[in-house]
Amino acid sequence: RMAKAFGAIGFRASLMPEDKVEAVRDHPGISAMIGDGLNDAPAITAANVGIAVGCGTDLARECAAISILHDDLNLIPATFLLARRTIRTIKQNFAWAVVYNAVGVILAACGVLNPIFAAIAMILSSLFVVWNSRRLGSGHPRNDVKVSA
Repeated sequence: RMAKAFGAIGFRASLMPEDKVEAVRDHPGISAMIGDGLNDAPAITAANVGIAVGCGTDLARECAAISILHDDLNLIPATFLLARRTIRTIKQNFAWAVVYNAVGVILAACGVLNPIFAAIAMILSSLFVVWNSRRLGSGHPRNDVKVSA
């Protein structure tokens, strides 16, 4: 069911630990591994996206890029949705900063922008970026997901 939700091409379960690593490495394209134990850690590390679930072993959580803090696999689609929203928010914040600074530099170079107004505009710009980023936390299981950098 989870594989169908992501439109996965290949899905394999109930493999031996050494077969898990081989399956992940042999998978064409982007691979993901979801696991919770010591025997899953090598495959989680080998995958493009490693996901540790539940109160699994410390090693599985350390190897994974994403840790779901509950045993509920239904949180995984929400995690990917949150990741997509995060990327979109980063792009919005970056675009806002580029436009704001481009306009500000041009106005300052022409002598039109008073330094006091420039300082106020900078504060407002920073507040906009913070507000836009804070919107990510609404309505998502952010306390149930830990994403490693």
